[in-house]
Amino acid sequence: AADASNCNSHLQFGTAVAISGIWLAVTSARDFETVRLFKESVSQNSGGQLQSQWERVQTISQVNTKMGRSVSLHGSVMLLGLESWDSPANSAGGAGIYTLNDETLQWSLRKVMTFADASDNEDIGERVSLSSSMK
Repeated sequence: AADASNCNSHLQFGTAVAISGIWLAVTSARDFETVRLFKESVSQNSGGQLQSQWERVQTISQVNTKMGRSVSLHGSVMLLGLESWDSPANSAGGAGIYTLNDETLQWSLRKVMTFADASDNEDIGERVSLSSSMK
């Protein structure tokens, strides 16, 4: 399991959790504005047994978006629910597509998906799912 000691003690660990390959995304249960990304590393101990460890490599935060109540990972693509995103309407919501830079091992926002006809407080992005990689 990922090391919860890397997170602030007042935050609950993992409202939404997604895993794909060597990546683990864990959202904060309290602020809904933070997603922590962990990368698995495997090593062999002196007895020849494999050991797995999770290291936090990035924290993504977006204020006032209810980001991360829902998260999905597939390969080098992550989809984050942005339930209170303000485009095109007030708190209409959306979903953020993040992609992994293989060289820096950092995740970056590529695009926010919204609906052109969304209404205020529609909460699009409350639940998201991703089933294949994007190119």
